[in-house]
Amino acid sequence: MLRIKRLSSGFYHIRGIGPYNWAQPSHWPCDDAELERSCFREAGESFRFQLRKARDEAAEGEHHAD
Repeated sequence: MLRIKRLSSGFYHIRGIGPYNWAQPSHWPCDDAELERSCFREAGESFRFQLRKARDEAAEGEHHAD
């Protein structure tokens, strides 16, 4: 489960389960490079997988909105 919150700075804070599983990308959805830069350095691989999946689902939703 991921919680995605837009911050007042315009960045997003994405939190998974566990103390290290979080990311703070400048936009959402974002590309792989931004996703990796935004992850806490000790975030787990399963969290990173969940992020990519959520990103792909969010991007797919944007295409349907056109």
